[in-house]
Amino acid sequence: MEVEGYITAGEIEALVVEVRKWGKEVSNKLSSSVQTKVGHSAIQNRHEKNPVQRLADSVKSYVRAPKDIPERVSFSFQKQGIYIHYGVGRGRPITKPGTPVDWFNPVLNENFGELVQMLDDFMDGLVINSARMYIPEIDMEKHNARAFEQYKKVTGH
Repeated sequence: MEVEGYITAGEIEALVVEVRKWGKEVSNKLSSSVQTKVGHSAIQNRHEKNPVQRLADSVKSYVRAPKDIPERVSFSFQKQGIYIHYGVGRGRPITKPGTPVDWFNPVLNENFGELVQMLDDFMDGLVINSARMYIPEIDMEKHNARAFEQYKKVTGH
């Protein structure tokens, strides 16, 4: 017997499966984004033959579902992915960044609506917090001013 307004265990299991499927699809799209948008020159690692492929292969999705209710979707990847997003890395400090490659946020923007719709179909009035899902932008002008002030303190200039 189903009571209106209540969610059955089968519905929750189906939602977890769908959210995990969404996460896997998005991680595959993120891997493709790395391969199409990131050039070999963006990853400066002289010890690897194909660092772009290694970054693409490192993209994984995780769904945290305590008590079998999806609570969080997260993505992990090598730290070079963050450096590339900001245009920094070996030889390109944050005070003088290179060209940033926005390979992550556009993929989430394209696919986030699907997750929202999936969850909205499941739970009316659900509030979704996507604030920590994206790679945040840095105000380089403010950051450079702070970095320059720190440099002056350290060097005494």
